[in-house]
Amino acid sequence: MGGDIRYNTQVSEIIVENDKAVGVRLNDGQELFADIIVGACDGYSLVMKMLKGHYLNDTYRKLYTESIKKPEMVFPGYLTLFLGMKHDFPETEYCTSYILPEEVAAQLPGIRHQALTCSCAVVYIQS
Repeated sequence: MGGDIRYNTQVSEIIVENDKAVGVRLNDGQELFADIIVGACDGYSLVMKMLKGHYLNDTYRKLYTESIKKPEMVFPGYLTLFLGMKHDFPETEYCTSYILPEEVAAQLPGIRHQALTCSCAVVYIQS
């Protein structure tokens, strides 16, 4: 579908024009432009580093500037993956939780509850 993946390449900034992500600036200064920019990284790197702290509401600004410095406030074992697909999934649950046995949860560092939760959101990308 015309996508391009570059390995061993680090993005230093997301280029924004008129409140729309239009490209990325790499650590070596090279700029790449695209119709769709997907941030496949942690939220802090994306929002605070690549977007320079813009586009934050008060809650997320506090999370990324105050709460993140308090280990007891942040759940360390969390992964979020967002995919955009031009397809309906009517038979799919939007959210599913898997309850872990106590002995499994006890072996996972940072787990404060006994469940893994999977959420599914469908995003439509139109050209």
